[in-house]
Amino acid sequence: MQKAAPKSWFSAGQRIHVENCATRFGPISWTTEAGNNGRWKVNLALTEAFAGDLHVHIHASDGRPLRGSSLGTVEKIRVLVPSSLLAQRTTLEIDVF
Repeated sequence: MQKAAPKSWFSAGQRIHVENCATRFGPISWTTEAGNNGRWKVNLALTEAFAGDLHVHIHASDGRPLRGSSLGTVEKIRVLVPSSLLAQRTTLEIDVF
């Protein structure tokens, strides 16, 4: 998700909000809020049947790679949350830095 979003959308104070985005694994809604300190908070709403891995792309406005995440594995500019961590969850909050 957010793969094609421009870097400016991830600048401090910006917010991305998407409702009921259709995916092959079921609809997903999310909000990404950029903090002032190179941190982002991602809140997600999923269906219980969501069975795919989740790839959360964050494009830091300064181009730097991500350093860490409260959930999942950081891979340069994205956080990979495997389906095993999503099982039976309908809401999720991820802190990315």
